[in-house]
Amino acid sequence: MTELLEGRQGPAIAATNYVRAYADQIRAFVPMAYTVLGTDGFGRSDTPTGPWMGRGRPASHYKPCRWA
Repeated sequence: MTELLEGRQGPAIAATNYVRAYADQIRAFVPMAYTVLGTDGFGRSDTPTGPWMGRGRPASHYKPCRWA
C-alpha cells in the first residue's frame, strides 16, 4: 500500500457497506490522511446489490474500485 500511494496528493478515503474496522486495518500503511466510512453493521442491505436498488440504475452500472 505504501508504495502504491507514495507521492500521491490528497487524502485517502475508504468506503464500505461493512464495518469500518475492516478497511481501517491498512491505516498503518497509508502515508497520507486516511478516512474510513462504513455502516458498522447498520447498512441497508445484506447483499452487495441491495443498497443500489431503487436509485434509478441497476447494480451492474456500479463498478468496484481498484488501486491504480
